[in-house]
Amino acid sequence: MGCISAVLFCVILLFGGIIVLSVFGVLFILMIILQIVLSRRKNAWVGLIMPGLAFGTTAFLVIFLAIDSADALRFWDAMQLLGIGNIPTAIYLLIYFICRKRKKKLNSASETVTGNGIKTG
Repeated sequence: MGCISAVLFCVILLFGGIIVLSVFGVLFILMIILQIVLSRRKNAWVGLIMPGLAFGTTAFLVIFLAIDSADALRFWDAMQLLGIGNIPTAIYLLIYFICRKRKKKLNSASETVTGNGIKTG
């Protein structure tokens, strides 16, 4: 009976982990889609909302960790948190700059020059 319960526990733990990973995977994909949508907007500042939130959250956590303890070990923990925590910020900024570059390229390609040299959009 003990072996069956151990196997059952492992199966439940495995499926629980798969469910948690799939939920986080779906959330990650939705956040990427949201960043793409925001980056394609006409107002360029809207695309900086997600990177700003990601950076602000990381900065808040680092400051909270620094206030909690002033040990040298805590300093390195804070630096690691700052580095690892800003990976989403870097991903969001990369998406932002790629979308803005493509939008700028499409806008410049769609402008035509009329015979008298006046650009029309």
